[in-house]
Amino acid sequence: RGLGDVYKRQVQLRGATDGGTTYTVRVSGALQDVFGQRLGQDRTFDWRVGSADPALLGPSREWFTIDPAAERATVSIQSINHESVEVTAWSVTPNDLEAFDDYLVRQWSDADAEPPEWPVVLRETVAIDAERETWTETAIDLTGAFDQGGSQLVVRIEPTREFAENDDQYWRNRPTTSWVQRTTLGLLGFVPHPPVFIGTPAPLAGAPVRGVPVVLLGAGRTATTDEEGLATLELGTNGVVGLWGAAGDRTAFMPADRGGGWQATPRLDETTWYVFDDRGIYRPGETVRATGWVRRDQIVSGSGPALPGEDATVVYEATDA
Repeated sequence: RGLGDVYKRQVQLRGATDGGTTYTVRVSGALQDVFGQRLGQDRTFDWRVGSADPALLGPSREWFTIDPAAERATVSIQSINHESVEVTAWSVTPNDLEAFDDYLVRQWSDADAEPPEWPVVLRETVAIDAERETWTETAIDLTGAFDQGGSQLVVRIEPTREFAENDDQYWRNRPTTSWVQRTTLGLLGFVPHPPVFIGTPAPLAGAPVRGVPVVLLGAGRTATTDEEGLATLELGTNGVVGLWGAAGDRTAFMPADRGGGWQATPRLDETTWYVFDDRGIYRPGETVRATGWVRRDQIVSGSGPALPGEDATVVYEATDA
């Protein structure tokens, strides 16, 4: 669990230590220096580790979708030396995008920034069941909040302990705020120039969903998916901030790139890659097997993805660790 670094006459140890623990370090008497001299006899030292500073890691993204196959709608946090967190959830719609972005910006300079006047569907203190000095994952159950507030929530998770801004622990325990959705309707967008291609698969079945009206938020136009679950819309010059689809009581939201959204801009045809290996980590001397796909995105003609031409050449380079 530990590693060491040698600096001239010093050896520094580091590793995944437990707080409030004293470790015994044994140095073998057979240890030899660059001149061939040996330590001569075993030596032991005490390595005392104090209590771990409290830390809270909330959801790492501003936008995410709950696993549609999960029985309960939960988000996870990781913490150490916290007894509880405060959880607040608001019901939102795509019309609240601008207010959400503004709230995120204000929180960077003021962790206690006043939130917009969204309907509150959850406000509770969640206990953390963990031993001291131990990193722990805690699942925050949002099922009731979704049942009350619909498919779109803004969720804020913050420590119940207070940390002063001049405290070294302040930045390790900041509140986190995310836009979270629960849906069984998939929504995909492929944005070449000048249209946007839209797909509506069902995440659990993988089959296309037909006849779904999809709104280009910010442009005020709607397209309905065809028999293959696809639709095409011209982007125009108005920035599109996202897509919103509704199939009966199922809704789905897909935000556009932040900072201006999607706009019609000139682009050329391009080659898209996806490559992975079979195991991800190898011992020296083992064989690495890589697999990949390559396709040509025909953006100028608007005819969509295609196989590379027969004269296409793939060039690759492999480097070791």
